[in-house]
Amino acid sequence: MYHQLNLWINELQTQFNLSIDQIVALSGIARATIYRILSGQSVSERTRHKLMVVYVQMMASDANTRSNIQQTQSD
Repeated sequence: MYHQLNLWINELQTQFNLSIDQIVALSGIARATIYRILSGQSVSERTRHKLMVVYVQMMASDANTRSNIQQTQSD
């Protein structure tokens, strides 16, 4: 199971360019989905959609944070 988790974390880091902090910060639905995937259970399309919504929200939040930092540094 740890091997699967490591593979998944590596995939998140490389494919989506996520840091460990971002992965840890995933919402409850994301953690539940990860558990289902790792335990070999099926994941519905609705749940996958929710996971993608969480991902998009997280990326938007990070983009806003980076923008605010850059603006502060240029002031």
